[in-house]
Amino acid sequence: MFTAEFKKIAIFVAAFAAMATPAMAADADATSATPVTELERRIDPLADALERLEIGRAYVKADQIQYGMGPAASKVYRAQPGLSIGGYGELEAIHDLDTSNDIIDLHRVILYAGYKFNDKWVFNSEIEFEHVNELKVEFAYVDFLARPEIGLRLGHVLVPMGMINELHEPTTYFGVQRPEVERRVIPTTWHENGAGIFGELAGIAYKLYLLNGFDIEKFLPTDDGLRNIRQSGSKAKFNRPAGVLNVEYLGIDGLRVGGSAYAGDAYQDGSLDAMVTIVEGHGEWQYKGLRLRGLAAYAHIANAAKVNGALGFTAPTETIPSDLNGFYGEIGYDVLNTLETGEHRLLPFARISKLDTHAGVPLGKTRNAKNERTILEVGASYLPMDQIVIKMDYRHELREANPDKRLLEAGVGWVF
Repeated sequence: MFTAEFKKIAIFVAAFAAMATPAMAADADATSATPVTELERRIDPLADALERLEIGRAYVKADQIQYGMGPAASKVYRAQPGLSIGGYGELEAIHDLDTSNDIIDLHRVILYAGYKFNDKWVFNSEIEFEHVNELKVEFAYVDFLARPEIGLRLGHVLVPMGMINELHEPTTYFGVQRPEVERRVIPTTWHENGAGIFGELAGIAYKLYLLNGFDIEKFLPTDDGLRNIRQSGSKAKFNRPAGVLNVEYLGIDGLRVGGSAYAGDAYQDGSLDAMVTIVEGHGEWQYKGLRLRGLAAYAHIANAAKVNGALGFTAPTETIPSDLNGFYGEIGYDVLNTLETGEHRLLPFARISKLDTHAGVPLGKTRNAKNERTILEVGASYLPMDQIVIKMDYRHELREANPDKRLLEAGVGWVF
């Protein structure tokens, strides 16, 4: 349909120009301005039509959040039926003030590929390259959009917990690095195979999924919290499924308040009960140039002592934790908010985080104090437009058992 319309308009323009040229030449002595003006008047609407056909149907700007997904990830929902392409990326430079070690890393390059079959059926996916040579799929699902109050999602999905796991594009959060509480207590980016329902009713958005759960046998006794026991949907064991519920109130413009709960047995062979539960609450308020955000999370692993025995963790500090917790709060303000600067934004920010991935350990084990830290961050994000962000920050980790860690970080991110 597009090709046929394009050809018709192109032929019409060419024919019109051919007919108009002799007439213009004959009348040039009488009045040279009138034919040119008339030709421009007739061609302008045709040029506009061509632009709308060639660009308007295909282009959707990455500037809106839909179904809790990032601006680029949710483009497919607003597109015309057919293929939708988007993406994002992040380049980071980090200077360690204590060791003088510097690194620069192409952390992420992301391609979103979606297909809108019609107004009810949508496929969406995220393919990620990390650190140049690591390839993974972060989501790939099919949605049936029955009505705004309820939809069905099937496939490889982002677990709807916290502020960052679903909404993790670089233009949506402060700082070069994502908040540590949402990396170790909530193991962002966290994605598993599953199915569920979602929707919004009277300003309340919800998601309820059944997923493949954690695999506790993959646990490593480090300070990474729950990150190592994610299955990420790759030949995932499904003997012990998990469930997650997320509820948020979005009824007031600029306000987002909600929480989520996750539960699932992580010992997939069934010989032990290793139920993992995670609960979190979060809130965000944006008013003019001001943005406030906070989150608190708690996780518990049942029968941690028995799991230690089954996994052969015998050293006093080599242990599955029974409890993990953390919180953070941040404030930012767009200092260009009151100026007529177009899309330009400059947002200084400050964040305080506290987390402990050994908040509780089984009887007979020694809590590893290095797993507790307080993190202070200050910095700024500059956005010349909604789709590009340049970030800088100073990060100071105060650690109970290890020397403090101080970093200067800079980065550039983009979405499209």
